[in-house]
Amino acid sequence: MALDDKIFVRINGRMADPDDSSLTILWRCGAQPRADETVGYTDTEYFEAICESSGQGICTQWQVAPHVDDPVALPRKCSVFEEDGGDNVTRVPGLADLEINLVIDRQ
Repeated sequence: MALDDKIFVRINGRMADPDDSSLTILWRCGAQPRADETVGYTDTEYFEAICESSGQGICTQWQVAPHVDDPVALPRKCSVFEEDGGDNVTRVPGLADLEINLVIDRQ
């Protein structure tokens, strides 16, 4: 990738629930192809990653965030789940609006 090239990325993450330490919050943004050739999370949206630094034809740093000048792009719809520490994962009803500002460095 060259400087300023853009790609769409799926964002998945997890964090401790700030309101209940026994729960973990998981989120998934962007459609997800599966091994059986079906697609999950089709009601969620991708984020855009922009190459901010490159050298020798390789991108070394990406910025992942909605474009701040485009009010339609902020925020993105993501599926949100709660996990209780065991194998029981409970989906929180509906989609959540998620704002991400993330820098990825290639080491």
